[in-house]
Amino acid sequence: MNGRYAGKKGIIIRSNYENSKDKKFPHCLVVGLSKSVKRVTKKSLKRVEDRVRKIESSKADAASVTAQLNKLKRLGVFIKTYNMSHLLATRYKVEEDFGINNNIEKLDRLEADIKEKQTQLHKSQEAKDADKAATEGVRKEIGEKKDTYKNTLREVKSSIGTELFNRFQKGFIKTRDNTEENEKIAHSEFLFKKLKF
Repeated sequence: MNGRYAGKKGIIIRSNYENSKDKKFPHCLVVGLSKSVKRVTKKSLKRVEDRVRKIESSKADAASVTAQLNKLKRLGVFIKTYNMSHLLATRYKVEEDFGINNNIEKLDRLEADIKEKQTQLHKSQEAKDADKAATEGVRKEIGEKKDTYKNTLREVKSSIGTELFNRFQKGFIKTRDNTEENEKIAHSEFLFKKLKF
């Protein structure tokens, strides 16, 4: 990938080969890790445990403690649309979902609502006898929907980040008997390995 997340790994969720109204090039929706993860060692696990203990023993209120713990137990995630020519797709296919599809559907519904309200606003503005109060009401609704979209996007990123963190902490030990499970593990392990150029 080019730009801010150059060299970072991600999962292509949706690809669109046709040009759309706002994107006049073939593009993909990508969910990826914004920072490559450090290897899990006994030392790093002990450090995390110490930080968890320190947060739990602090005299802050329960809500801030849970927020701090949630922040500690998740990975940084980005959700972005990329031009296909800026991506280097590998042959790997991630079998695990990490709760991505449900969250992306939620975001799609909110986007569709916003677009619907914007078309409604354009139609009301084009009408000659447009009611100013009605257009202001629609504008306010669009603003509220955009705010909810931003908040939902933040929640989606944190929930996907938590799922990825849990998978990473579980480890990537392969078993002898189950080859299908071993393949799944290998694919998800590739996602967390740092790229070498």
